[in-house]
Amino acid sequence: MKFKCCGIESKNDFDIATKWNRTNPWWNNSMPIEHKNFKYPLTCCPINKNWTVFNRVISCAINGSDIYETVSKNFNNI
Repeated sequence: MKFKCCGIESKNDFDIATKWNRTNPWWNNSMPIEHKNFKYPLTCCPINKNWTVFNRVISCAINGSDIYETVSKNFNNI
């Protein structure tokens, strides 16, 4: 769960990405509409094994707080 990278060039790669589902699966009508879709994939966010910081993970996916800024240096080896 520790990918420590986000995108190929940067997290901004996801601004133009069209092939991934941005829908927040935990969104409900009691939440602000701004929280309905993610701006970044969950894999760009620090997640621990027990998801004990769930709200921080969701905040990261919605607005980029605590997002991994580094890109994958070993992309060719994947």
